[in-house]
Parts: sequence; structure tokens; C-alpha cells
Amino acid sequence: MNGSSDLSAMLKKVLADLLSNKVRSLLVVLSIAVGVFAVGVVASSFTLVKRAMAADYQAVNPHTARIYCEDFDAGLLTQLAGTPQVEAIEARYNLWVKIAVGGKQYPIDMDSIDSLAGLQVDQLVFESGSSTLADDEIYLERQGASGLGLRPGDSVSLTLNDGQTRTLKLVGTVHDVNANPFNFTSQTSGYVTPATMETLGGSRRYNYVTFVTTGSHTDAAHVRQIADQLAQKIVASGVEVYNVNVNNPGQHPAQSIIDTVLILMAALSLLVVFLSAFLVTNTISALMSQQIRQIGVMKAIGASMGQMAAMYLGLVLAFGALALLIAVPLGGLAAYGLTRWLVGMLNANPAAFTIPLSSLGLQLFIGMVVPLLAALTPVVGGARRTVLQALTDYGLASGGKSALSVFSSAVDRLIESLPWLPRPLLLSLRNTFRRKARLALTLSTLILGGAIFIAVFGVRESLYRELDTALGYFQADVNVEFTQPYPVAQLQEAVAGVPGVVSLEGWATDKANVFHVDGLASDQVFLYAPPADTALVKPVITAGRWLLPADTNAIVVDNHFTDLRPDVKVGDMIRVRLNKQDIPFQVVGIFRMAGSASSPFTYTTYEILAKINGSLGEANSLRIVTDRHDLSRQNEVLNAIQARLQEQGLEASLQAGAEIITQQRSRVNILIALLLMMGVLIAVVGGLGLMGMMGMNVLERTREIGVMRSIGADNGMIFQLVVVEGLLIGLLSWIFSGLAAIPITRGLDSLLGTRLMTVPIRYVFSTQGLLIWLGVVLLLSAISSLLPARNAVRLTVRDVLAYE
Repeated sequence: MNGSSDLSAMLKKVLADLLSNKVRSLLVVLSIAVGVFAVGVVASSFTLVKRAMAADYQAVNPHTARIYCEDFDAGLLTQLAGTPQVEAIEARYNLWVKIAVGGKQYPIDMDSIDSLAGLQVDQLVFESGSSTLADDEIYLERQGASGLGLRPGDSVSLTLNDGQTRTLKLVGTVHDVNANPFNFTSQTSGYVTPATMETLGGSRRYNYVTFVTTGSHTDAAHVRQIADQLAQKIVASGVEVYNVNVNNPGQHPAQSIIDTVLILMAALSLLVVFLSAFLVTNTISALMSQQIRQIGVMKAIGASMGQMAAMYLGLVLAFGALALLIAVPLGGLAAYGLTRWLVGMLNANPAAFTIPLSSLGLQLFIGMVVPLLAALTPVVGGARRTVLQALTDYGLASGGKSALSVFSSAVDRLIESLPWLPRPLLLSLRNTFRRKARLALTLSTLILGGAIFIAVFGVRESLYRELDTALGYFQADVNVEFTQPYPVAQLQEAVAGVPGVVSLEGWATDKANVFHVDGLASDQVFLYAPPADTALVKPVITAGRWLLPADTNAIVVDNHFTDLRPDVKVGDMIRVRLNKQDIPFQVVGIFRMAGSASSPFTYTTYEILAKINGSLGEANSLRIVTDRHDLSRQNEVLNAIQARLQEQGLEASLQAGAEIITQQRSRVNILIALLLMMGVLIAVVGGLGLMGMMGMNVLERTREIGVMRSIGADNGMIFQLVVVEGLLIGLLSWIFSGLAAIPITRGLDSLLGTRLMTVPIRYVFSTQGLLIWLGVVLLLSAISSLLPARNAVRLTVRDVLAYE
């Protein structure tokens, strides 16, 4: 035979193998496609999200640091502008108020600006409405406006910190890359002129500086050095500095969260590829075993080992090419959809649809090279057989000796020791463990898929538990925040008799500044002061102790505070500025607080803070416990209390405790949804692998099925044997999945805890996930067995006699 005829014969052989068993070919193509799809989605999304967020962020000349301080005028800003290594600088006035929509109030972060065109740092991108801003008008950040159902031309009602209400005209929406995403925080941002800011309780002056440094914008040490120089200039001018904020300079505020999610998805997508490769190895091994006589005949007429290997590797390449045709366009569309959803949730602008070249190259590698590598061992092993070995190997009953022989013997002995089991079940057990190497590969796929699925539920429960622990510092069912302190007796009288109220506590809350050792710089903190005997705080103390009634100047700080001030230890004295008073506090404890906050949390007792402020018997916050703790009951009580307070002229904002929990869990649920998506892809590969294995097993047992029919086995018995075998494999994989889920859950907990929750989250094994996976894997096993079982019962006597 010449070269062209050899090639033609090889191509015909590849095409014949591809079409002779369409179901098998489809399973292999789909398994490779799932791996390519998973990698394509993650790789493309990673590139597109980073590209979109970076472009969105850098386009507005974002700040590298901010300094919050007392009110100052334009003269000081001019002095600061001359500081070396400051590229751009401007000042604004910042004020938090409430925006009222639909009977609810939401926090709104207000900034004063003269015009959009005049902004140099943290520029706002005009979206809709009027491009000019006048007095008594307001711009809203676009996501907040959309979430609140407000459009240009609407009236916006603001509740000020003194309890008064102010109405402004919404003239437009803007995009602010630094704004809190309303979808996550239920907070938004607004922008008014300095004159309007003054009418809201602010000032025409400024209270913070935002600036861009020269040089590297990601060098935190360099940025901190320049920021400290500016802070010292501000202090030298007689203006007190409250906080110097240098937080991941040069990086989008949500970038670390996105990176964590996508890196985790990338790790899971590689697992999908690994499992797909398992299935390719399994399928090619079975194909080589099935066609061993054909190999012997082809070798007998002159085919070389290289030609044999080329034919079967060509078949694998055909599988990969078909998989790429399916997976690449679908992966590109899914990545684009995922990118738009992710960046949209985080209030960024999505990039245009494209499949990045790096992602395309990776998909080509996964679709073509990985299957070839996976098939190499069985192909070379089959091609190396001699003519004699090939023609005398019938490949019927025995699985052969291998490294699994010890395990095989143990399994066989175990089955033999169970004669009391029904004979059909014993047959299914024997068939299940007949091809032990193939079973091991299939089980590996299902075990890993199940372990990931169970681990995702475990991670969700761990994150929920950590959130519940964090919310243990705010256990009230209804939280009421007043615009000013009121006598506790008056507040108790106001809510007395409201149905559902079981108890209440009056708290004092404030913002404070903790000075550094140098006495110049300071960090802003939230200071909460519950009664010393409060029942509504369950702290997790990591060092020292909690507050006691006998304390006179004690304070406890969270882990975020010690991250900012690693020099502060239990027993140290710190200087806290409250209402322009410098008060020495002793740190008596450090508590654990998961998540992130704009400022660290600290606690002292109500008695200590009220004595300092001269407000004993007064409170600016109520924490109320209801008879039932579900959201509907909390809202009933909240509405009744709100009506009572309005009758008495007490301005306040109210929030149900369950609503806080729901908001926090919604963020976790987004992450869990992404992880479950990868878990489902892994489960799909497992199901394809099981279906392929069952199909091969049925094909190899064609003669046995014929023998069973000849001694009276009907269709129902044959069908039952195949389905029970699939269910046994699924049940066995479920047992090992539960064990494998333990280390995987611990690893995910460690990664997500430190990156997303800022603390190591505690391990929880999900019994719920284990039981759900049991149902899923049994259903998957049953479905995967149906087609092979159907093929088994359709075998005729002619098929049996013709089988080779």
C-alpha cells in the first residue's frame, strides 16, 4: 500500500469508528466540550471582567488616597496642591443622610460638587437627564436611582440628621465607580452643589481631600508616605485630621472579591477538565479492548504500531474538534453573559463581546492536546500488542490482572460472602466490579463531582454561620436610629403597648477618632455603647475580655482595628476624640468581626459614653426584641413603631433585623450560585462518564445477555440488572464523595474566609448537601443507565450470535 492509500484507509477507519457508535461518540464529545466550556467561561470572564473594571476605574482618574478632616476652605486646598508628588487634588464636603422611597429610608452618601466638568479626581460619568446641576437639585448614582425606581424629573425626599425633611429635584443620573453598589448594600450616593449641601446640614466648605499621587498608583507604601505629608500640612494649618484612607490604591474597590471568585471558579474548571480527561481515557481504553481483534487483523496484513496509534489518536482529535465546535461559541456567549451580570452587580460598565485570544488558545489546548494526552496510554498499550496477543484475547469475562488485583480479590471474596442477597442483585454487584480499572475512573469522576457539590453547601453553611456570628453584635429584631438623643423614658413610653414588642434597650452610638502614637494621624471608628448588661450582643473574644459593669474607661476593638493599628494590644491606652474631647480609653479586649466595613467597630458601655457626653438617661438608638423573629412579624412591629414615633414628632430611621440578614446573605448566595454552577458541570461530566461506562459494559456483555435470555431471563430482568448496576455505582460514589468533601470544604473555607470574610471561617460539614447529593447522584445514575438498559433489552438473538 502506498502513503495516500494508507492515509485514506486510516481516515475511513476513523470515520467508521466515529459513526459506528453514535451514542458513545456523542458522550465523549460532550464530556470534552464540558471541560472546554468550563475553562472558556472562566478564562474569558476573568479577562473580560478585569478589562472592564480596570477600564471603568481608570477612566475617571481615581484617587490613590483620601484624607477626612475638619471643615476647611479653598485657601488650604491651594497650599496642598503645591505638595511634591501630588498629580491632582480636589476637595469636597461629604455628608450621610437618608433618602425616603416607598415608606422606607435608605442611607445616601452625599458629596458637594460645583459641576461635572470641573472634577479632576474621581470624575463622575454623566448618564441621563441634565448635564448641568443647579441649587436645590441633585444627581443620583445610576444603580441607586434604578434600584429606588427614580428617574430624572422626580422629587427626592431627604431626611436630614436633625430630623428635618428636604425635597430636591432629581435632574440626572451619573456613574460613580467608587459608589457602594446599591444591589449589595442598599446604599447609594448623591451629588449636590455646595449651596445645596449647606441647606442639608453640611457646609459650603470642605471636609475631605481626595488626590492622586505621581509614580506607581499601586505602591501602598509610597501613597501612604505622600498622604502622611499632606495630613501633616493639614494639621499644621490648625485643622484636625480624622482619617487617612489608603485602601488598595490603584485598584477597583471590588477587584479583590472578583479575583477570589474567578480564581476559585478557575480551580473548579480545571477539575472539570481533569474529569473529562478521565472519561476520554476510559472510553478509548474500552474501544481498544473492544477492537483488539481488529487490531490483530490489521497488524496481520501489515499495519505498523505507528499507523495503529495514529488511527486511534486521529479519532481522539476528531472528538476534540467536534467538542470545540460546540463549546467555544457557547463558552463565549456564557462568559459574556456572566461578565455583564458580575460587573453590572458591582456597578461597572461591561466590555464589548469578544473571545480573548488567551482564552481561545487555552480552549484549543484543552480540546485537542489534553484528550490526546489522556488517550496516549491506552492507545499505545493497544497498538503494541502482537498479532498473537490480539487474536487470542476475547475480552469477555475477566478484567485481567493489574495493580488492582489485591482490591479485586477482596471485592470478589466480599461478594461471595453474601449468598443471602437476591440473585439479580448479586449479578449486578459482580458486573459492577468486573472492570475495576474502568470503575475506578468512573467513580473518580462522580466522587469529585459529588465532593465539590457537597463542599459548596458546606461553604455556604460556614459563611452563613460566620454572618450570623457577625450579626450577633446586632441581635435586635427592629433597629431604630434617631437623628438626636432623646430621653430613654420618652422612647419607652412611645413604643409602650405596641403589639409584639417583648423588650428594648437604649443605646448610644457615635463616630470617634483614635489617634496614633504620634498624636497627628488618627483613624475613624464606629463606637457603639449598649448597656453594660445588654442581652443583645454575643461577642467572639479573641484576646482579653468583654466589657463589665464596673468598667470606667474600657473599650473593646475588632480585628479590623488591629489590622490598622497592629501596635495596639490588650491593656494599652488609646486616645479617642469624641465631640472635640480627647478621652483616654483602655483596650480590655479584641473581638472577631467578619466581613468588611468602612471603619472599624469598637464598643464601650452606655454608662461610660453617656457620662462622657453628659447624656445619662438619653439614647440615640433603640434595639427592640419582638415575640417572633421572622421578617413579616418584624415588619409589622416596625410599621407600628414608626407610626407611633411620627405621631410624637420623633424623626428616626428603622430597619428590620431579618432584612439585614437577608442583605448580607444575598451576597453569599451570589458566590454560592457561581460555585454550584461549576459543581453542576462536574456532575454532568460524571453522568456522561457513567452513561459511557454502562454502555460499554452492556456492549461487552452481549454474549452473556444472550446466555441469560436462553435460560429464561426476560426484558424486565435484563433492564433491572443494568439499572441496579448504575445505582450501585452511584451509591458507592456517594459514600466516598462524603469523605472527599471534608478536605475540599476545609480548603474552600480557608480561601474564602481570609479573602472575603477577612477572618478564617469555621468548618461546617453540610448534612443537607450530603443528602441532596444522594438524591442527585441516584437520579443521575438512573438516567445514565436508562439508555444502556434500553439497548440491552433490544438485543436480538442475531445480535448476540454476530457479536465479536
